[in-house]
Amino acid sequence: PSREEFPYVVRLESNILESNGSSSMASVCGGCLALMDAGVPMRSAVAGVAMGLMLEDGAPIILTDIMGMEDAFGDMDFKIAGSAEGITAVQMDIKLEGITSEVMAIALERALQARMHVLDVMNESMSSHRDELHPSVPKLQSTIIPVNRIGALIGPGGKGIKALIEECGGENALTLNVSDEGTVTVSSKDNLVLEKALNMIKSIVLEIKVGDRFDAKVTKVLPFGAYVELIPGKDAWLHVSEVDHVKIMNVTDVVKEGDVVEVEVIEIAKGNQCRVSRRAVLPFPEELEEGGTDDESESAKSSSSDDPLAGAGDDALMKKPAKPQTREASALNNILKKLRTASSKREELRSSEGRQKREGGEKRGKSRNEKRATEVDDEIILTGPDKSSGGAEKGSKSKRRGTRKTSETGDDDFVGAVVINDS
Repeated sequence: PSREEFPYVVRLESNILESNGSSSMASVCGGCLALMDAGVPMRSAVAGVAMGLMLEDGAPIILTDIMGMEDAFGDMDFKIAGSAEGITAVQMDIKLEGITSEVMAIALERALQARMHVLDVMNESMSSHRDELHPSVPKLQSTIIPVNRIGALIGPGGKGIKALIEECGGENALTLNVSDEGTVTVSSKDNLVLEKALNMIKSIVLEIKVGDRFDAKVTKVLPFGAYVELIPGKDAWLHVSEVDHVKIMNVTDVVKEGDVVEVEVIEIAKGNQCRVSRRAVLPFPEELEEGGTDDESESAKSSSSDDPLAGAGDDALMKKPAKPQTREASALNNILKKLRTASSKREELRSSEGRQKREGGEKRGKSRNEKRATEVDDEIILTGPDKSSGGAEKGSKSKRRGTRKTSETGDDDFVGAVVINDS
């Protein structure tokens, strides 16, 4: 079998304790049966036979399945192995200078008849290989990954591949090998461990792109969203706003843990974290398509002057549906109406608060400007006593600098001063 079909390396050993014939051809027949019994996917059974030759007065005598004495005293030992479809191996020992093509043709024809007989006997014992390997044989599977994703699987310093092995039970439970060409070979005695390792490898090397769709399994439900498993080992976040086209109060009303839902990848964040949407793969509800948007409703009201309900307000418009509405559609329209009303009131409140803040700021600015205009710098020169002479008449001039503030009543208030002695 090919390496992709059977990635094992098999060592076949044949121990011959006693023989009176071709031990090599016995090893071919017995080895083929042993491989098929072990579960190796052989394409067909293979058998072999040894042909001999003896020349008696120049006349060739062809022998089939020669014995020990015939091999020792004969002139040729011609071994031919193959299946029912053709020859797979040939080996010849000859004691003559050569043999003719006629002798070769006769030997090959008789070898074919003998080989087919042996194959019939083998097929009676085991006509095909076993479907599964023996339980004691380590299970071995291989997969091919892109060469540019080998680094992502191994990780810095081998941390990625070591973590994968530990997650699957350690080195005693799993053996993993990565070739330079991207062939990853995984070996384990436990099929569950083997399957888990292969799924983890696929999730690590998978390059998810925006727009890819998956049948994801819901693994955890929260009040504001749910976690879904895109592939084994690869989770994504489904926000409550991406569950449906309409607003939902409880996520569990639409999805529950264990459900399988179709989602589309809408964002890949840093660290290869994915956000998905269920709403993106759902058809748009007919009720919302018929209702249209707010802008479309305003345009319809302005263009339908002959409509008896034109200008009658939202209540009248809600009373004129295009089609009989279901209970769910009516409830949805009421919710949309309340949301529009609440949004309008919120915008009016924000506008009113903004005007009040602007008016209050203008008043405070005007008051500060008026106060600054009434402040006047002044210089007062006083004559004080001469402290050095102790006299009262003589003195030195001192300058007192300060700020005189004139109030709105006309009175002068002295705010502060600094005395500078000229002497």
